[in-house]
Amino acid sequence: MEFSYRDSCLRRDGGKPAVVLATTLELTPSAKTAIRLKAKDFQYQRILKQPWEPSAGSFFKNVLSKSLAESLPNLPAPMKSAGVVPTAYLSEACGLKGYRVGGAAVSPRHANFLVNRGGATATDIRAVAEHVKRCVWEQFGVQIEEEVLYVGEW
Repeated sequence: MEFSYRDSCLRRDGGKPAVVLATTLELTPSAKTAIRLKAKDFQYQRILKQPWEPSAGSFFKNVLSKSLAESLPNLPAPMKSAGVVPTAYLSEACGLKGYRVGGAAVSPRHANFLVNRGGATATDIRAVAEHVKRCVWEQFGVQIEEEVLYVGEW
């Protein structure tokens, strides 16, 4: 399956078509109360940080670059040491929160979510995505990559 950070052979063009029919998970047992509390905390964090408008979720992959992470003064220390730069950080640093094309926009709440503010078309979403990619490239010299997959003819 060639699993890696937000990637697998299922996501790549040109490979053999495949479908996952079953999987086996190895989980760590825990008390029901602890599991419920952890689930509630995850839900609470999503409510606080993620947009409420319709979206495809996190739109771009985070950037794995130790040198870029170390060059960003306001990036939290754990991310610097891990060499992970959230694309939301880069998008927000470019002033893109709220940027809009038609009904599609960069969420004012989280800069790595492209949201439907009403009547957005696939073309609107793609235009916003391309603008974010261009701005991040121009300001940081980093090519960001979509986490979402485009389907159909473009």
